[in-house]
Amino acid sequence: MTGFKGRRRATVWGTLLAASICFGTVFASANDAATAGDAPDEAARGKEAFFSAGADLRSRWEWTHGDEPVTVGLHRLLARASLRGSTLRGDLELGWHLQNPRGDTAPALAQDALDIQQAFIDLGDAEPGAGLHQRFRVGRQELVYELLGWRDAPNVRRPWDGARFTARLNGWTNDLFALRAVEPNRGAFDDRSSPGTHVIGAHVQSTEDRPLSISAFFYDVGQSTWQTSQMTAPARTSTLGGVLTLTHGPYEASVGGALQRGDHGDRDVHGWYSEAEVGRSFSTARLTPKIAVRVSAFSGGAPQPGRVRTFNPLFPNYAYSTEAALQAPSNLIKVAVIAEAGSEDRLQLEYRGESLSRYSSRDAFYLPAGQPPLMPHTTSRWAGLQQQLKLTYAFKPEVRLTAAYVNFQAARSLRAAGATNVNYLMMQMEMGL
Repeated sequence: MTGFKGRRRATVWGTLLAASICFGTVFASANDAATAGDAPDEAARGKEAFFSAGADLRSRWEWTHGDEPVTVGLHRLLARASLRGSTLRGDLELGWHLQNPRGDTAPALAQDALDIQQAFIDLGDAEPGAGLHQRFRVGRQELVYELLGWRDAPNVRRPWDGARFTARLNGWTNDLFALRAVEPNRGAFDDRSSPGTHVIGAHVQSTEDRPLSISAFFYDVGQSTWQTSQMTAPARTSTLGGVLTLTHGPYEASVGGALQRGDHGDRDVHGWYSEAEVGRSFSTARLTPKIAVRVSAFSGGAPQPGRVRTFNPLFPNYAYSTEAALQAPSNLIKVAVIAEAGSEDRLQLEYRGESLSRYSSRDAFYLPAGQPPLMPHTTSRWAGLQQQLKLTYAFKPEVRLTAAYVNFQAARSLRAAGATNVNYLMMQMEMGL
């Protein structure tokens, strides 16, 4: 099949990229790709062995008014312990997740009894610094890269089972990984990795403290199921992409994208996405305002014999664009104006207004994973206008309050397909112990 041919070509690209990483000659993943366990512990440095323990508590309330008002409380406790030596480290993190009101219909993404969130062993040291630093991590772990998000908004973060190798040299970081996605279940200690859902890949990015930063990534992904407007079937895709970011004084611009080939059931996948952003920051005595315009496009297309043109978003954050989590990045054109202001350690304010359209009028409007797409029977691409106001305030470094309001005005064609106008309010308190 032509999809396998395209995937073989992309796999060759990925192999070359991975080989370059091993020799330290290509760009590497930035600190944004670090997991929760990657953050350096200053108190542990310079000691033969160091034990630490802590916990993070989050309580989140959501009020959604669409067809009818819905109120949901989401509560999460993450307790962790870490034993670190000069070249060996072990981490264990347990998670407890509760939805209020409770019930048997609560999804596993919202309500999950006590389970292992992370449990890994590190051999080596990959902390930033002079010279070559290498680390091999094996076990259950979190990671954040382009198209591989935390899935933080519902309640249960997305962990992975597998291995990852990290090498840092002169400000560059190189990551190679082979992982299986862990599927949450509602019982205690019953979360298991799925043999049908995996990612094998590489992610590279330059240091961010230079005027030009460059990232690149390659993922070979297998999914036990992927739902498009054409079918629900297993998928196997190869995705190759990157991002360039240029900073000059108060100005910042970035451009990125990816090509995607593979198979969805018995059909070939030919997808892509591209994104560009330009912004300017302003220095003041108390706040640092910034305004930016971002344009994003994710491919889609009419059903064709043997071919799927819809971009597979892989594993994005559930709340891809706003806290309300109303759409997924497939068959989508988004034009966003983003205004931010905040102090360095206390207050952050954000406004974003987004115009949403379908890339192809003959493909669906896609919702977050697990929800069937909406298929308007019209040639109109316009999907609606979405706005968000968001405030984050840190009372202390370990205590933070977040509030957000989202308004979505659905286009007439989308309402005819079953969508509604939405008003959404969220309040969230986070506390580190």
